Amino acid sequence: MSDSDGHVWRTRSRHRTSEGIVYYQCCHCGLWRIHAGRVSGSPAGVLPLSARRPRR
Repeated sequence: MSDSDGHVWRTRSRHRTSEGIVYYQCCHCGLWRIHAGRVSGSPAGVLPLSARRPRR
């Protein structure tokens, strides 16, 4: 899944919650985000998890 900023998001983990499914996604540049989807399939929203690359 890519976006208008050129990020290509890959799902690394997903978890079912009472509100739907939460996806943890990362981009090849090192950014992470949380993508929340509803059970019906319509997206609930996207939250940035980090704005910089993780430290090694």
